[in-house]
Amino acid sequence: MAKTQDTTDTATPGKKPAFKRLITRNILLLSLVSFFTDLSSEMLYPVMPLFFASIGISVVAMGVIEGAAEAVAGISKSFFGHLGDKLGRPEWFVRAGYGLSAFSKPLLGVAGGAVALIGIRSADRFGKGIRTAPRDAILSLESDRSARGRVFGFHRSLDTLGAALGPLIALGLIAGFSLYDRLSHIFIYALIPGIAAVALTFMVRSQVSKPVIRWPMLKEACRSYAGIFRPSLYPGDYKKLLIGLVLIGIFNSSDIFILLRASELLGSQQQVFGIEIQNAVLVIGIYIIYNLVYAGLSLVGGIAADKYGFRNTLLAGLAAFTVTYSLLGQNLSLGMVVVAFCIYGLFSAANDAVVKAWISTYLPKERLGSGLGVANTVISLSFLVSSVATGALWEWVSPSVALTTLAFGMLLPIMYLLWAMPARSRKEAL
Repeated sequence: MAKTQDTTDTATPGKKPAFKRLITRNILLLSLVSFFTDLSSEMLYPVMPLFFASIGISVVAMGVIEGAAEAVAGISKSFFGHLGDKLGRPEWFVRAGYGLSAFSKPLLGVAGGAVALIGIRSADRFGKGIRTAPRDAILSLESDRSARGRVFGFHRSLDTLGAALGPLIALGLIAGFSLYDRLSHIFIYALIPGIAAVALTFMVRSQVSKPVIRWPMLKEACRSYAGIFRPSLYPGDYKKLLIGLVLIGIFNSSDIFILLRASELLGSQQQVFGIEIQNAVLVIGIYIIYNLVYAGLSLVGGIAADKYGFRNTLLAGLAAFTVTYSLLGQNLSLGMVVVAFCIYGLFSAANDAVVKAWISTYLPKERLGSGLGVANTVISLSFLVSSVATGALWEWVSPSVALTTLAFGMLLPIMYLLWAMPARSRKEAL
């Protein structure tokens, strides 16, 4: 059978593009948008488990809140990815998604209970769902297949640099304005970089934009949404990879749990070089170190994926996940908690961007948004199961059992990927 030509390739076969051509205007703009968005998000993320606990939210409820929010994001990713493909206006969805997330985040600081938190977190994640697949489709269209890993890695590195600076700013606000007992104030400051991100989205221009969107087109796109889940639309390798990603999602719960575990292990305060440091400051500091490692290795992960294969790079990341969760399941010193989070940075750098780039290589141009969205939906639904189950194990058995279960459970997708996605060559180590 003749091999179908990859419609996403744009470079001359056999010719490696120069690095300066990899980073187009849209890629740079979307990377800066993600930088400011994560700057905003990560001012809040390490504070969230501490803030949730301070208003009486249980660990089980935290799992439900995070799992439900990610499920909303996952379902909306496939829907809006499909609309982006059908209507040819992916940049519109990028703007709407980043806007909704930017303006919903500050509301978390005034939420008074689990129901309100679920609603606000879901709105934030819904914004992520609106923008993610159309944004990733633009990144894919702007890049050559042979350099897809580097492009997504570059985007992820700027994204994660914002994630590293965000908690650093939160730390400065807490220390500078003595907000140890008023963590809700930080949610207001997070609006500023969010607005900067939204402003930059208006400079993005997709190469597939159509001049006019009419109501019949929108109506037909909505009606045809369910059809994007038909397995017959996608190649066999895409479906095999999807099974592996679902297995990964089942054992990859919210990062809120490892932040909470770090908080528990460190106690109310620790001495660092003879100085007493508060728990909240320590947790945020460790999270900053994690994000710096993540940012520093994201582009490296993309380069490794292009050179050694997506599968091998992802397997290295999953091994790092297993080591991290095994360590955090034990009683650790401050130094070992830092080591565990540094190893976790390797997992993150070899996971998200690499997976997106890998998926995109199996999809034709006209189904990029839909295929990426479908993958995000099924992964997010498995993530919901994992987060709720982890919260239940944490609350009703012990944190150690919950984290150790996830560590050993991740061996299942590792074995599946080794069996189902064999490496055919160094270049195609998929």
